[in-house]
Amino acid sequence: MGQGESKEQYDKLKDNDNEDEQHKEKEDTSGQGRQKLKSTVDLSALGGLVDKPSKPNPPQKDTKMSKEEEEKERIRQLRLERLSKSTLGSQASKADEIRKKRTEQEQKRKLAEEKLKEQEKKEFEANKKQQEEDQTKKAELERQRKLEEQAKKKRQEEQQKQQEVKQKKSPEATKKTYMHNIICDSFNVCLTKRTMGKDFMQDLSISKTMEGQSLTFIADDMITVILYCVTKRKNQNKFRMLYNAYSSAKRHLLANKVDIEEVLNYICSYFAILYSNPEALEIETTEKKQQIKAAAPALPNIPPNMGDNPQMMAMMQMLMQAQAQGGAVFEETFTNIEDEFFDVVVNDGLLISDKEFMANVLEECKDEAFDLIIRKSFLLLDNLNELKTLTKALSIINVIGSHDELIEEFINHKYFIPVDGNLTGKRLQMETFFGRMLSITVWPTENPNKNFDFNMRMTPGLKSKQVDTMSEKFYAFYDGFTMFMKKLLKNKATKNRALEWFRMLINLNTDYFKMMPQFASLSSKSVFLNSIAIFLELSTPFVSKMDKFQTMFDKIDPLYCATEKHLKLGSCDKINSEQIEEVKVDDDHEFNFVTECFFITHTLIKIGYKKVIKTFNQAGEQLQSAFGTMDANAISPAFQQICGMETHLFAKKYTSSLFQFLDFSCFYFCFVSRTERDEEEKVDFTWFAERVKIEDNDHLQNELCYIPEFYCENISKLGMMYRVFRPSTFEKALNFDALMLFCLYVIRTKKVSNPHTRAETLKFICEFAPRAPTYEFRKEELNLKGLLLQSKLCKNYLLEIITEAYGDVEKTGSNSQYYEKYHYRALITQVLKFIFKDKHYMEQLVEVCMTKADKFEKFTHFLISDINDGFTSSISKLASIREYEEAKNNWESYTEEQKKDFEEQFKENSGIAKWGMNMARSALGLCITIAEREECRKGFMSEVNLNSFVQGLNYTLDSLINGGKPSDIRYSKNLNSSTRCISIKINNPKEYFFEPKVITQELIYCYAFMGNYQEFIDCVVLDTRSYKERNFNKAISLMNKAKIMIPMDIAANFQNFVEKCKASLEENQLKEAFLDDAPDEYMDELFCVLMENPVKLPSGNTVELSQLKMHLMNDPTDPYTRAPLKLEDVEEMPELKEKILKFRDEKLAEFRQEKEKRQKMQEEEDGEIEGFE
Repeated sequence: MGQGESKEQYDKLKDNDNEDEQHKEKEDTSGQGRQKLKSTVDLSALGGLVDKPSKPNPPQKDTKMSKEEEEKERIRQLRLERLSKSTLGSQASKADEIRKKRTEQEQKRKLAEEKLKEQEKKEFEANKKQQEEDQTKKAELERQRKLEEQAKKKRQEEQQKQQEVKQKKSPEATKKTYMHNIICDSFNVCLTKRTMGKDFMQDLSISKTMEGQSLTFIADDMITVILYCVTKRKNQNKFRMLYNAYSSAKRHLLANKVDIEEVLNYICSYFAILYSNPEALEIETTEKKQQIKAAAPALPNIPPNMGDNPQMMAMMQMLMQAQAQGGAVFEETFTNIEDEFFDVVVNDGLLISDKEFMANVLEECKDEAFDLIIRKSFLLLDNLNELKTLTKALSIINVIGSHDELIEEFINHKYFIPVDGNLTGKRLQMETFFGRMLSITVWPTENPNKNFDFNMRMTPGLKSKQVDTMSEKFYAFYDGFTMFMKKLLKNKATKNRALEWFRMLINLNTDYFKMMPQFASLSSKSVFLNSIAIFLELSTPFVSKMDKFQTMFDKIDPLYCATEKHLKLGSCDKINSEQIEEVKVDDDHEFNFVTECFFITHTLIKIGYKKVIKTFNQAGEQLQSAFGTMDANAISPAFQQICGMETHLFAKKYTSSLFQFLDFSCFYFCFVSRTERDEEEKVDFTWFAERVKIEDNDHLQNELCYIPEFYCENISKLGMMYRVFRPSTFEKALNFDALMLFCLYVIRTKKVSNPHTRAETLKFICEFAPRAPTYEFRKEELNLKGLLLQSKLCKNYLLEIITEAYGDVEKTGSNSQYYEKYHYRALITQVLKFIFKDKHYMEQLVEVCMTKADKFEKFTHFLISDINDGFTSSISKLASIREYEEAKNNWESYTEEQKKDFEEQFKENSGIAKWGMNMARSALGLCITIAEREECRKGFMSEVNLNSFVQGLNYTLDSLINGGKPSDIRYSKNLNSSTRCISIKINNPKEYFFEPKVITQELIYCYAFMGNYQEFIDCVVLDTRSYKERNFNKAISLMNKAKIMIPMDIAANFQNFVEKCKASLEENQLKEAFLDDAPDEYMDELFCVLMENPVKLPSGNTVELSQLKMHLMNDPTDPYTRAPLKLEDVEEMPELKEKILKFRDEKLAEFRQEKEKRQKMQEEEDGEIEGFE
């Protein structure tokens, strides 16, 4: 019985025992019942013989039972006795049977357990015996293996001894054997049929047999062997087969025991013969044409209103024609042998992996082979929209850069720089190696393929991961290209040729500097963006080490941009074209690489980043708008655009290199801007920002003037792009002192002649302050919060420079300078409001006001001008907006043409109203901040500013409260709010930044601060156009009713000011009446005022000096002839001034007499009234 059967039997017996136990329990239970039944029967059977438990005896009846009843009772008792006997008997017999069965099962279980133990014991003994046998066998095998090894070792020793004996006897025979084995194994051939796995060379074998030679290969047989392999193995790449034989022979175990140089030479020679003259080896060649099609120029995004612009339409038609032509087609013819050669040499990397072999092979056919490699490699760059082309380009760079002679052939090839003289930027891009390599991009504008995966569950983290992965691919290419460029730069000839390509790239694309470039003939943006990354890598060695800046600065020659020997930048304005001297440089003069790299990089940045910020911002707006509709078809293109631009613009390595270059550029600008040059001075640029003073430098070096303007624009625009789109990256890569030092220099120095360049630099500084309306930094911008407030450089110079720049941006040199200047001033206002939170800047403001009153007066003049222009233009446009809103209520009654006119006018008016109101309120808020300090109020009280300041305040208050025009502005009592307020009846006034109660509150602050000056009060009441006493009374009423919340001290000062105005009104009106009859020669014809300080212009006209100063602040020209004019050019007129003063004194004396006369008459009337009473 097996072990399994014993276990089953044992389990079965155990189950039977369990059943018996359960049955026993039931039996015990039934036994207890039977016992009770038995006791009952026994008691009933025995009757009165056995004592029953004592119970209370029931009362017995006196009557006796009848005979029938006794008989029934007796029968019943007999039945009970019979029943009890039969039940007890059957139960006892059944219990005996169960006990007997249980005993048998117990015996069987014990037998099964014994058998199971016996079986386990037998199995244990069998396993132990088997293990002992296995160990014995293993020991026997180990002993046999050792014996075999010993025997093998003895055989090898004997064979070695025999070989040594043979070598002593016949070394030549041994070498022949070695040579035979090497040739057999290398070419996989043999001379006997018995050799398995090798090709049997029957003809050679027969020939050797007939000549009585041994059947072994010798070096002289190499020609026959090579010809056999080349001709018979048609399906194999012949060059790969020969090289495999070459490498196999060199690595053979017997190669060091015999001279195989002759064999290797044969292989190299026939490798070269196979390429240069395959007919000599009886190889048939077939020709195959391959071509590559240059991509047609990409069409720019078509604006929706393009049809209204004839020039844009003409440009698009030209581009469409170029698109239809499809670009140039390059066709080359190659043979099958040339294809096999290129496949082995380039694709297999033989040119890189075994330079010694290739040097021997190419010794006789070098020029033809290199030309083939270059032409075939160029055709590999076929599809510029596929990222795999990027890998191909990198492999081509590695192959070409592996041989110096191949590099020389490469840079002189037609595919490096075309020989054709009719070359354009587009042709240079599509018909040259560098052009096609640098055209690879993931920017959707130029590459329509979807290179980034998008779905509606996309998160910023997944998007960043995709962009980082793509950036790594491009930077692997950039690193390889940079290494190749460094190889080219080591040799003078290759260096000049390589830089010549990039010079041509710039010179053929200078149309990008124009307003309307001809895109069909220009290179695409991708070439410039990729070139920027390459040159940033090349510039890293001299821009990354601050301790070597002094040496590098001396190497940079600004005359590089002045001579136009290399870069044709004649269409680009220089920093100061007026002071440029004519420069002549010898034809053989060469500029060093640091100079070329520095200025080429800046020029590439200028072209490559043109309108990039605008494009990136538009893509962001499109993406946000598409997410609002949750339309995947609309989101995907914008997503591709954003990711593609981020790959090129915001890669981590790119950002680091770019900011290093910008820091270097900032310091270089400051370096050449110094008034003195000490060649031996070693500047510690760590503290450069603290050591160099910023002053009005009128004696800067002339070399600064030769630098193009876009040098400054590059720094400010790139810094602004990162500040807006990547504030966290900007903060990490930022050298704040370098950038701020550069910006303050550019804004301050007069050497930068273009006001637009200074204004754009000023705009960059303003990006370090929080923006309106909250004037709070966003979460990702918090690290920039303390830069302007903590920088020592800013604390020393920022306030004075930007307040001066507030007036300088009056003319920005732009076509849209009228609106542009307000944009710049709004940004300056934001900066001033932010820095005035710091006490240091407020104290500095007081110092500027006290020590440089003329500059502070100019600043407040333009601040007041912005208040007046803003409120005047915006309030006047609100009437038209109201008319449009009323027309919308009855829109169906108008024609389509009228509706179109309404819409266009409304769009224009809305824009003007928004910017005007926003600008005016910003300037008014800044005025309040300044006027809060009593020392600074005199800037508003000057003869140049007082009248315009007062007129602006009065006009605005009158427009808000009294209603400048009853049709559009009124005091509204029924508005949506529960309280009365000052409002213009238009929908959504806050959309236009129009909050009447807040504006009125700000006006009250201004009146309260300036109300202590009598000149201010007199000027207020003399403003006949806008001064109305009821306006001020209504303002007081609004304060009293808590409609406008004003602090108690300000409210008290305003009420005192209003009372003073009432007292001054009558006196000033009477004074003006006496002066109205002044002779014409005393009046300023241009400004219609009585002159107090007349001056004569160079044109011969006479004007009031204070009015002329106001005019010159806005426009430094003669108001009559528009000729340039300075205040120093005017001539004083003391005689006329004396006459005017005499006339005025006489009139004032008459005024005083008349005033006294009226006072006496009033007193007499008052006395008469008192007497009457």
